[in-house]
Amino acid sequence: MRKLSLILSCFSFLAAGCTSGYRVYINGYSELTQPIKQNASFYVEADDTNSPNPIFDNQIKAKIESLLERHSYTSVSDINDSEYVISFRVGSDSHQYYSYEPYYHTYFGYHHGYWSGYNFGYTTYVPYYDTYYDRWLSMKVTARRDDSGTGDKKALWVGEAAVSTGSDDIRGVIDYLLVGCFRYFGADTSRQRNIVIAEDDPEILHLESIR
Repeated sequence: MRKLSLILSCFSFLAAGCTSGYRVYINGYSELTQPIKQNASFYVEADDTNSPNPIFDNQIKAKIESLLERHSYTSVSDINDSEYVISFRVGSDSHQYYSYEPYYHTYFGYHHGYWSGYNFGYTTYVPYYDTYYDRWLSMKVTARRDDSGTGDKKALWVGEAAVSTGSDDIRGVIDYLLVGCFRYFGADTSRQRNIVIAEDDPEILHLESIR
Protein backbone atom coordinates (compact mmCIF):
# COMPACT_ATOMS: atom_id res chain seq x y z
CA MET A 1 0.00 0.00 0.00
CA ARG A 2 1.28 3.43 -0.81
CA LYS A 3 2.52 5.51 2.08
CA LEU A 4 -0.09 8.26 1.62
CA SER A 5 -2.89 5.73 1.32
CA LEU A 6 -1.78 3.98 4.49
CA ILE A 7 -1.65 7.21 6.49
CA LEU A 8 -5.09 8.38 5.40
CA SER A 9 -6.67 4.98 5.87
CA CYS A 10 -5.31 4.63 9.38
CA PHE A 11 -6.60 8.12 10.15
CA SER A 12 -10.17 6.85 9.74
CA PHE A 13 -9.60 3.21 10.77
CA LEU A 14 -8.55 3.79 14.34
CA ALA A 15 -7.92 2.19 17.72
CA ALA A 16 -5.61 -0.81 18.24
CA GLY A 17 -5.23 -1.51 14.52
CA CYS A 18 -6.17 -0.09 11.16
CA THR A 19 -9.43 -2.05 10.98
CA SER A 20 -10.80 -1.80 14.55
CA GLY A 21 -13.13 1.18 14.18
CA TYR A 22 -13.84 4.54 12.62
CA ARG A 23 -13.37 8.15 13.61
CA VAL A 24 -16.73 9.85 13.16
CA TYR A 25 -17.16 13.61 12.84
CA ILE A 26 -20.41 14.93 14.31
CA ASN A 27 -22.30 18.21 14.42
CA GLY A 28 -25.51 18.77 16.34
CA TYR A 29 -27.72 21.85 15.99
CA SER A 30 -30.61 22.30 18.41
CA GLU A 31 -33.45 24.74 18.94
CA LEU A 32 -35.11 22.58 21.57
CA THR A 33 -36.17 24.57 24.62
CA GLN A 34 -35.84 21.46 26.77
CA PRO A 35 -34.53 17.91 26.31
CA ILE A 36 -36.80 15.45 24.52
CA LYS A 37 -38.58 13.49 27.22
CA GLN A 38 -38.10 9.77 27.61
CA ASN A 39 -40.68 7.58 25.87
CA ALA A 40 -41.41 10.36 23.34
CA SER A 41 -42.83 8.83 20.15
CA PHE A 42 -41.11 9.18 16.78
CA TYR A 43 -42.05 8.39 13.22
CA VAL A 44 -39.02 7.77 10.95
CA GLU A 45 -38.93 8.48 7.23
CA ALA A 46 -36.44 9.01 4.43
CA ASP A 47 -36.05 12.66 3.46
CA ASP A 48 -35.94 11.83 -0.26
CA THR A 49 -39.16 10.20 -1.45
CA ASN A 50 -37.54 9.64 -4.86
CA SER A 51 -34.53 7.82 -3.44
CA PRO A 52 -32.83 5.50 -5.95
CA ASN A 53 -32.53 2.80 -3.28
CA PRO A 54 -35.67 2.49 -1.12
CA ILE A 55 -34.52 -0.92 0.14
CA PHE A 56 -31.43 0.61 1.73
CA ASP A 57 -33.57 3.45 3.11
CA ASN A 58 -35.84 0.89 4.78
CA GLN A 59 -32.81 -0.75 6.38
CA ILE A 60 -31.63 2.60 7.76
CA LYS A 61 -35.15 3.34 9.00
CA ALA A 62 -35.20 0.02 10.91
CA LYS A 63 -31.81 0.78 12.47
CA ILE A 64 -32.94 4.25 13.60
CA GLU A 65 -36.11 2.80 15.10
CA SER A 66 -34.03 0.27 17.01
CA LEU A 67 -31.66 2.95 18.31
CA LEU A 68 -34.65 5.02 19.47
CA GLU A 69 -35.84 2.08 21.55
CA ARG A 70 -32.35 1.58 23.01
CA HIS A 71 -32.26 5.26 24.00
CA SER A 72 -35.61 5.03 25.84
CA TYR A 73 -37.78 6.51 23.09
CA THR A 74 -40.66 4.94 21.19
CA SER A 75 -40.94 4.37 17.44
CA VAL A 76 -44.38 4.19 15.82
CA SER A 77 -45.49 2.95 12.41
CA ASP A 78 -48.23 5.58 11.95
CA ILE A 79 -47.17 9.21 11.70
CA ASN A 80 -50.46 10.28 13.30
CA ASP A 81 -49.43 8.48 16.50
CA SER A 82 -46.13 10.33 16.78
CA GLU A 83 -45.02 13.43 18.65
CA TYR A 84 -41.95 13.92 16.49
CA VAL A 85 -40.78 13.01 13.00
CA ILE A 86 -37.20 12.01 12.13
CA SER A 87 -36.25 12.45 8.49
CA PHE A 88 -32.88 11.23 7.30
CA ARG A 89 -30.67 11.48 4.24
CA VAL A 90 -27.39 9.77 3.34
CA GLY A 91 -24.84 10.64 0.70
CA SER A 92 -21.24 10.62 -0.43
CA ASP A 93 -18.59 13.01 -1.73
CA SER A 94 -15.31 11.90 -3.25
CA HIS A 95 -11.87 13.49 -3.20
CA GLN A 96 -8.90 12.53 -5.32
CA TYR A 97 -5.36 12.88 -4.01
CA TYR A 98 -2.54 13.28 -6.52
CA SER A 99 1.09 12.71 -5.60
CA TYR A 100 4.31 11.00 -6.66
CA GLU A 101 6.08 7.88 -5.46
CA PRO A 102 9.72 6.94 -6.05
CA TYR A 103 10.66 4.30 -8.57
CA TYR A 104 14.18 2.94 -8.10
CA HIS A 105 16.31 1.76 -11.02
CA THR A 106 19.02 -0.74 -10.14
CA TYR A 107 22.20 -1.77 -11.92
CA PHE A 108 24.56 -4.69 -11.55
CA GLY A 109 27.81 -5.89 -13.06
CA TYR A 110 31.54 -6.38 -12.52
CA HIS A 111 34.05 -3.92 -11.18
CA HIS A 112 37.79 -4.66 -11.71
CA GLY A 113 36.92 -8.26 -12.47
CA TYR A 114 34.78 -8.79 -9.37
CA TRP A 115 31.02 -9.19 -9.21
CA SER A 116 29.65 -5.99 -7.72
CA GLY A 117 26.10 -7.25 -7.17
CA TYR A 118 22.96 -5.18 -7.37
CA ASN A 119 23.10 -1.47 -6.55
CA PHE A 120 20.75 1.45 -6.64
CA GLY A 121 21.23 3.36 -9.82
CA TYR A 122 18.93 6.34 -10.22
CA THR A 123 15.49 7.29 -8.98
CA THR A 124 12.54 8.67 -10.87
CA TYR A 125 9.13 9.69 -9.51
CA VAL A 126 5.91 8.46 -11.03
CA PRO A 127 2.47 9.98 -10.40
CA TYR A 128 -0.41 8.13 -8.77
CA TYR A 129 -3.94 8.90 -7.65
CA ASP A 130 -5.88 7.84 -4.55
CA THR A 131 -9.62 8.41 -4.15
CA TYR A 132 -11.23 8.85 -0.75
CA TYR A 133 -14.92 9.08 0.04
CA ASP A 134 -16.69 11.22 2.63
CA ARG A 135 -19.76 9.26 3.73
CA TRP A 136 -22.36 11.35 5.53
CA LEU A 137 -25.69 11.07 7.30
CA SER A 138 -28.09 13.88 8.15
CA MET A 139 -30.98 13.46 10.60
CA LYS A 140 -33.65 16.10 11.24
CA VAL A 141 -36.21 16.12 14.06
CA THR A 142 -39.43 18.09 13.66
CA ALA A 143 -42.63 18.22 15.71
CA ARG A 144 -45.44 16.36 13.98
CA ARG A 145 -47.98 19.02 14.96
CA ASP A 146 -47.50 22.60 13.85
CA ASP A 147 -48.44 24.86 16.76
CA SER A 148 -47.48 28.06 14.92
CA GLY A 149 -50.44 27.91 12.55
CA THR A 150 -48.20 28.56 9.55
CA GLY A 151 -48.20 24.99 8.28
CA ASP A 152 -44.40 24.90 8.41
CA LYS A 153 -42.76 22.22 10.51
CA LYS A 154 -39.77 23.85 12.16
CA ALA A 155 -36.60 21.83 12.59
CA LEU A 156 -35.98 21.26 16.29
CA TRP A 157 -32.72 19.36 15.94
CA VAL A 158 -30.36 18.49 13.09
CA GLY A 159 -27.57 15.99 13.47
CA GLU A 160 -24.81 15.41 10.94
CA ALA A 161 -22.19 12.65 10.95
CA ALA A 162 -19.37 11.95 8.49
CA VAL A 163 -16.64 9.36 7.96
CA SER A 164 -13.79 9.41 5.42
CA THR A 165 -12.83 6.05 3.88
CA GLY A 166 -11.03 4.58 0.91
CA SER A 167 -14.03 2.40 0.03
CA ASP A 168 -17.05 3.46 -2.01
CA ASP A 169 -19.41 1.14 -0.08
CA ILE A 170 -21.50 3.20 2.36
CA ARG A 171 -22.98 0.06 3.90
CA GLY A 172 -19.69 -0.55 5.67
CA VAL A 173 -19.96 2.69 7.67
CA ILE A 174 -23.69 3.46 7.97
CA ASP A 175 -23.88 1.87 11.44
CA TYR A 176 -21.03 4.10 12.66
CA LEU A 177 -22.75 7.21 11.27
CA LEU A 178 -26.00 6.29 13.04
CA VAL A 179 -24.33 5.54 16.36
CA GLY A 180 -22.35 8.78 16.11
CA CYS A 181 -25.52 10.84 15.59
CA PHE A 182 -27.26 9.18 18.51
CA ARG A 183 -24.35 9.91 20.84
CA TYR A 184 -25.43 13.55 20.59
CA PHE A 185 -29.12 13.04 19.85
CA GLY A 186 -31.09 16.20 20.67
CA ALA A 187 -27.98 18.09 21.79
CA ASP A 188 -26.25 21.15 20.38
CA THR A 189 -22.58 20.23 20.08
CA SER A 190 -21.52 23.93 19.79
CA ARG A 191 -18.69 22.79 17.50
CA GLN A 192 -17.71 19.77 15.46
CA ARG A 193 -17.00 16.75 17.62
CA ASN A 194 -15.07 13.65 16.65
CA ILE A 195 -15.19 10.31 18.38
CA VAL A 196 -13.69 6.90 17.73
CA ILE A 197 -16.30 4.14 17.57
CA ALA A 198 -14.85 0.65 17.84
CA GLU A 199 -16.11 -2.27 15.81
CA ASP A 200 -16.95 -4.12 19.04
CA ASP A 201 -19.03 -1.25 20.41
CA PRO A 202 -22.29 -2.76 21.77
CA GLU A 203 -24.46 -0.55 19.57
CA ILE A 204 -22.46 -1.43 16.45
CA LEU A 205 -22.80 -5.13 17.22
CA HIS A 206 -26.52 -4.64 17.77
CA LEU A 207 -27.05 -2.81 14.46
CA GLU A 208 -25.15 -5.45 12.50
CA SER A 209 -28.03 -7.85 13.12
CA ILE A 210 -30.66 -5.49 11.70
CA ARG A 211 -31.30 -5.71 7.98
